[in-house]
Amino acid sequence: MTEGGTLEPAFEELRPSALLAGVDRLCAGAAELAGKRLRLRLEGPDLPIRSDPMLLTRVLVNMVKNALEATAAGEEVALIHE
Repeated sequence: MTEGGTLEPAFEELRPSALLAGVDRLCAGAAELAGKRLRLRLEGPDLPIRSDPMLLTRVLVNMVKNALEATAAGEEVALIHE
């Protein structure tokens, strides 16, 4: 954030496989994961995308944690790039 409170994203070329690996690493010890399965998989081509890696990773981790919170024990949450 800048002094004015506006966000200035730092765009980079990112690979979906690296994003999924980062989400997996950040969610590995999450309390929300207890008794549940998390499946992160790359099914499509690992073509680069352009985004801010910190912002996009934060959004994906929050989405996964929200999904895990809404999932019953023994069930699975999947994040799949097609």
